[in-house]
Amino acid sequence: ITLYPNPNTGKFILEGSILYNGSVQLEISNALGQVEYTGELVTENNSLHKEMELSHPTPGIYFLKIKTADGTGVIRFTVR
Repeated sequence: ITLYPNPNTGKFILEGSILYNGSVQLEISNALGQVEYTGELVTENNSLHKEMELSHPTPGIYFLKIKTADGTGVIRFTVR
């Protein structure tokens, strides 16, 4: 799974292959653990693709959690 560009300005693309078909939960939190975004994405053919934009992000480090029924993955990224 790739998140690009990284670093970014709060607007980015999430895409890649995932061994899961169905609904996944997306959660973005800042370095303090405060949730900045929650959403849902339906995967098909084991692939992810979503253009995302945070509203009014402050510069810093953020974490994207991708939650499926089988587990959770985390991606770290930076907002300038």
